[in-house]
Amino acid sequence: WGLWILLLYFLRMVWLLSPGFLIHIFPHCSSTSRTLLSKKREEIFRWNPNRESVFIELYDRAIAMGDYRFKDPTPAGREFLVDKFNQTFNCNVNYRFFKEKLDQLKRKYKKYKHLMKNSTGISVDPITSVISASDSWWKDREVDRIVKSFKRKPPELWDVMQRCFILYDVQSQSQYSLHQRRVDE
Repeated sequence: WGLWILLLYFLRMVWLLSPGFLIHIFPHCSSTSRTLLSKKREEIFRWNPNRESVFIELYDRAIAMGDYRFKDPTPAGREFLVDKFNQTFNCNVNYRFFKEKLDQLKRKYKKYKHLMKNSTGISVDPITSVISASDSWWKDREVDRIVKSFKRKPPELWDVMQRCFILYDVQSQSQYSLHQRRVDE
């Protein structure tokens, strides 16, 4: 029993340190198992403000490769993003890894954009995008967790979000033809 326990302990440690290694030991693992292994690796990666900043800057550069004409990066832009991110943080992720973070950033963008566009009795600074409104106006909206996280200021990296996600804004989409280069306002 001692050897079995030692072997199981060893395999568990290998799993935690390098989940992909088990595929080499057990090549008959199904694709579902491989997906679980990659998810385990992704759980080890923790987002922080620096990593988020590097990611959105790389995403901006990847979108710029298509002259901001498309919602998502071109295949070359995706490859650039993944390569630079993996180099910077010494990891091995693919483009799918970024889906949840992108969705989170897009939700923040849309939520703040909605606050700015669809509210009366407020003013928005055209340079900083800071919303000036009464305390009661803010309290009514801060029941939403995302709005509360803004702390009455635009989301972190707002200027980059505006460049990257403007094509996700339904009202803005009709303003640009497919081949027209977007100009920052």
